[in-house]
Amino acid sequence: LACGGTIRVLVEPVGDGPQALPEAILAELVAARATPRATAWNRLATDLDQGKLDSLTVTRPLSDVIALAPEILAGKVRGRVVLEVA
Repeated sequence: LACGGTIRVLVEPVGDGPQALPEAILAELVAARATPRATAWNRLATDLDQGKLDSLTVTRPLSDVIALAPEILAGKVRGRVVLEVA
């Protein structure tokens, strides 16, 4: 997102109100979205060149996250940042 990405959000009304979707329809929506998501993750696991991903990855301790956040938001960080939590 720091590089100009877009997040699309779909909110389904849940609850007892007049616009609430029935639970069965919500379950169908979740299931329908799970299939493309699983397909995408499977493609990443098989098609992505692990060497290229590794070359784009930087590992930093979790304690660096406060200092790193402004750099990410400013678009100064490229690739993938893995935060070590242990």
